[in-house]
Amino acid sequence: MIPKNDGGLIEFDGQVEVISSIDLEKKDIPNDLRWGVYIVIKAQNEYVKNCFKDYGMVTDASGNYSAIWRPYHYIGLELAQSVYSIALDNRATGYTKNYNADVASFAKKDLKVGEKLDGEGGFCARGRLITSEKSKKEMILPLGLTDNAILKRDISKDDLIRLDDVELNLPAEVIEARKYQYNLLNSSD
Repeated sequence: MIPKNDGGLIEFDGQVEVISSIDLEKKDIPNDLRWGVYIVIKAQNEYVKNCFKDYGMVTDASGNYSAIWRPYHYIGLELAQSVYSIALDNRATGYTKNYNADVASFAKKDLKVGEKLDGEGGFCARGRLITSEKSKKEMILPLGLTDNAILKRDISKDDLIRLDDVELNLPAEVIEARKYQYNLLNSSD
């Protein structure tokens, strides 16, 4: 999961991607990352590159990239803990004070009118981290809203997907949450 120009599979630095846990024949991939979370890190100087080696971190062939991975991501338990905390203690376990960034949707392939997008980690869209200002100004479709979005126009491979490009059937709560995010930008101006 490093940039193609460095021998990897992703298009850009800062790209956000979800790794599939099944192959093209819908069989489980051995030792997949389905239940975990990871971040790829790049050494910004020789000192950090040497630290990767000294600490025994697995790197790419250049020694510049490594990954930090945790084999667990207990979203079901974490969500329940947050709900209990809010309901019983009136205490949020996490919230945003600022809306700084979004994961924008880009076409992984040429997409046609009427095609249904298949969400994070699917075959239709990939994510790239962008500023919240750009997301709001250009009305960009967040990667998290791509599942079951239906295209209203053709989109070429590697092109940005905007909200106006798709038909979304979102619950009122999601629309309200997005308005909340946009209003965070207004209040920081």
